[in-house]
Amino acid sequence: MYKVILGNVITNSGTVEKGNFIKLSDEDAKLLLAEGVVEEVKEEEKAKPKKEKKAKVKKVKAEKKEPEAIDAEPSLDWTRSELDEAAIALGVENPEKMSSKKKVLEAILKAGGEKK
Repeated sequence: MYKVILGNVITNSGTVEKGNFIKLSDEDAKLLLAEGVVEEVKEEEKAKPKKEKKAKVKKVKAEKKEPEAIDAEPSLDWTRSELDEAAIALGVENPEKMSSKKKVLEAILKAGGEKK
């Protein structure tokens, strides 16, 4: 068994990219080994899973935001997240679960978010 360590190896059954394993005839292996394209790998090494570095996850507590006053009249021109924030500020429950921006806008207007 051989591992491609430089470029790609094209075979009759497709292309084997760098880092992947390939079975070769002795003749082909000799040529590719001499050119440094592949390296011989024992079956044991292939079977070993590569150790992956675990990403460090830092837990961050979400800060509770105070509701902000709405400066402009909400409209469908606002982004969904802006509408959701405005709805939450007006006490609308779970606006993010509403099916559309239009429904969130209606809930905002119903809750008194209309500019007078």
